[in-house]
Amino acid sequence: MAGKRKILVVDDDLEDLKLITAILKKNKLSVHSATNGKEALIAAQKAHYDIILIDLLMPTLSGYDVVNLLHERINHGTHIIFISVIPKNKVDLKNVDGFIQKPFSPESIIRGIKEALNKA
Repeated sequence: MAGKRKILVVDDDLEDLKLITAILKKNKLSVHSATNGKEALIAAQKAHYDIILIDLLMPTLSGYDVVNLLHERINHGTHIIFISVIPKNKVDLKNVDGFIQKPFSPESIIRGIKEALNKA
């Protein structure tokens, strides 16, 4: 992945959040995190992220809600990738650039990011 990419990881499962963050940092990526949709929206308004990796199932604002609000408020070419336990064939992938299935492996996280970046 050319250049240092800035990634926002959004997940209310703190173990998954820590694991994804560790995987991305090991791959020399700049990682920021949020534990819910509201935090994600605030972070995305304060800084530009190349990629937002977001869990679908979260309390208050789901991944779908956050994506819809991001598209309304922020339009600066950020790649959005859903991550979920919900099977991919049951997920609405409109307005997103990728999907990573939980449980995930380090390889699936990096592959999902590379695939989303290649859609540009």
